[in-house]
Amino acid sequence: MVLTMGSAMWHGSHTYLGYQFDNTMIAMISYIGYQGMISQVGSDNNILKYLQHTPRNHTALEVSEDLTQMLATQPFEKWGEFLGTMDIILDYFVIFAAILVMVLTMTLPQSIATYLLE
Repeated sequence: MVLTMGSAMWHGSHTYLGYQFDNTMIAMISYIGYQGMISQVGSDNNILKYLQHTPRNHTALEVSEDLTQMLATQPFEKWGEFLGTMDIILDYFVIFAAILVMVLTMTLPQSIATYLLE
């Protein structure tokens, strides 16, 4: 639902806020999926868990809950500021790549996964 709302906001308004909202929703949904997958691995490696060297302040689910509260309680004039401070990776292609690497390494023999990823 949030992805649809972000896409509608961007394509319907053609504003920077619409663009920001659409891309943030794509990043959030993919990051929630990634964190759900990586939690099953049980690694304490920050790069694997957070896709950066240091831990993030919030999980993707916590950020999602903050976003829901923003939509329910804040006027739209404050949305852009909030979206700019969310603790997620906004370059969702990084998240897509991490998901692909994880799926390949978890489902294929190591030699095949390594060959495909090189």
